[in-house]
Amino acid sequence: MAIASRLCNMKRVYLFFLLLCLAAQSYALRNNFNIRAGGKYSLMSNIDDAARLLLDKNGYPSLDFALGFSHNPSDSSAVFNAWNYPTYGIGFSANLYQTLPSRRNIRLSNFYNLYGFMDWEFVRTRRFSIGLHGEAGVGYTVETYDKDSNRSNYFIGSHFMIMWDLGVYLNWFATPQLEIGVSPQFWHHSNGRVKLPNVGVNEYGVELFVRYHSEPTYRGGKVETQRPEDLHRMRWDVYAGGAPYMSRSVQQYLQKTEGGIPSDASPDWRAVAGGDVMWRISNLYYTGVGMDLFYTSDTEKLEECDKVLFNQTSDKGYHPIQIGISSTHELFLSENLALELGLGLYLYKQIGIGESRNIKGQDNYDQKRTVFFQKLGFRYYFHSFGDIFLELNCRAYKMFRADNLQFCIGKRF
Repeated sequence: MAIASRLCNMKRVYLFFLLLCLAAQSYALRNNFNIRAGGKYSLMSNIDDAARLLLDKNGYPSLDFALGFSHNPSDSSAVFNAWNYPTYGIGFSANLYQTLPSRRNIRLSNFYNLYGFMDWEFVRTRRFSIGLHGEAGVGYTVETYDKDSNRSNYFIGSHFMIMWDLGVYLNWFATPQLEIGVSPQFWHHSNGRVKLPNVGVNEYGVELFVRYHSEPTYRGGKVETQRPEDLHRMRWDVYAGGAPYMSRSVQQYLQKTEGGIPSDASPDWRAVAGGDVMWRISNLYYTGVGMDLFYTSDTEKLEECDKVLFNQTSDKGYHPIQIGISSTHELFLSENLALELGLGLYLYKQIGIGESRNIKGQDNYDQKRTVFFQKLGFRYYFHSFGDIFLELNCRAYKMFRADNLQFCIGKRF
C-alpha cells in the first residue's frame, strides 16, 4: 500500500515535470513572446440520465490565460520547419463548475488547470490564420466523490486529474502584433483509474480569445532546413517503470460488498518493462513495433473478486505476468517532446474472469475477451544526457476507457 501511495505521488511529480520541460524549452528557444487571454462557454457531453437528475443544466463558463513563444525560420530546426513555425507555452485555466445549479446535495467545485500547449498554423495569410490547438496538463478540484458525504458526485474521483484539450482556431490579425480568435474545442478530465470512481468529464465548447505578440509574427512560408541525421534510419529503445491503478473487478467488488467505493481505497500497482524498434520516416514521425512485459501485484485480490462477482474462479488460473505486443508510433512536437501512440494486443494475459472481459454494466459482463489495448502519452528526451527519456502514458481498452497510468524511464539507442 505504501508503494502504491508513492506511485500516486509520482503521477503528480511527472505531470508537473513534463509541463516544466515544455515551458523551459519554449523559453530557451524563444523568438516571439506572446500573451493570450480568453473565455469559454462549455457543455458536459457525457451527461447520462442519472446526472440529469442532479444538475439543472450542464453549461458553464471558463477563464483562460497563457504565455507562449512563437518560432520563425531563424530557428533553423527541421522539426519547427515541419510544423510551420508553431507556438509553444504554458497556461492556466479555471472551469467554473460552481456556477452549475445542482440538486440532491451534490457538491461541485471549480477545476483549476495548469497545462502546456501547442498551436500549429496550417493556413497562414497576412491577416488570417487557421490552425490546431492542443493542451495537456493536470487539473485540481476541492470537491470529489465521497461514499458518505458526496456520493452524487461520481464524475470526479480524485483531487488531481489529467486534462487534455484539442481544438481548431481561426485568427484575425487586427495589427501585426494583435490577434483575435475563435476556437471550438473538446477536452477531458480523468485520473486514469489511479482512484475510483473514474467516470471523468468530457466537455466541448467555444473559446473567444485575444493574443498580443511582443514583435510582429512571421507570416511567410516554409524555408528549407537541413535534414535530420537519423532520417530513414532505425533506432531502438528500452524502458522500465510502474503503473498505479484500480482494476475494474475491484470497482465492481466494492460496489457489491460495501455499497460504494470507500474514500480511502488505495490503488494497486503494476511493474512494466519493454522496448521498441522504430524507423524515422519523416522529420516528425517514427513508426515501429514494441513489446511490453507486465507484473501485476494483486492476483489474490482479483481471485477473491471473481468469487464474489461470479461465484467461481478462473479455470486458467491467476498469473502475475502479462505480455503485450504493439504497433508503436511517435510524433515529435518539438526537438525533445514526442507524442506516443500504441495499438496492441496481449499475447498472454491470465488475471481472472472480471479482468478478461468487457464490463457492460454493474453485473453484466460481455464474454469477449479484452485482448486489445491502446496507449497514448508523451516522451521527453534528454539528448545531451545520452538520449535518456521520461515517459508518461495512459493505457486504455476499447479506445476510450482508461486501464492505468504508466510512468517509465528509458534510453534510446
